[in-house]
Amino acid sequence: MDIVGVTGPLVVLIFISKIIRFRIFGPYTKQNLFSDRGFDDVYWVSFTKLSLALAMITLPMYGKVRAVLHKYYMRCLSRNFFAGGQDAPVCDLRDKTDYCPLLI
Repeated sequence: MDIVGVTGPLVVLIFISKIIRFRIFGPYTKQNLFSDRGFDDVYWVSFTKLSLALAMITLPMYGKVRAVLHKYYMRCLSRNFFAGGQDAPVCDLRDKTDYCPLLI
């Protein structure tokens, strides 16, 4: 597993834990979330409204964003693991032992 595959979920986990910690302990400790202000009910309500609005705006585009990322991922896989981006049948590779030396 590469560093990018670990970093993405780790950043999301840290972000979510920071929000949960802010919501649970914020009223008692007056800790901050993103600014230097302590916990404030008005700040929390505006943050949740903004998060909900962003989720509602991006939700209809989720399928298209996911499709673009899927196409990019498939393109990277096919260009990196297939000769010329084309799949080759195993029977064609049988005679080319340079490509598959362990092929029986």
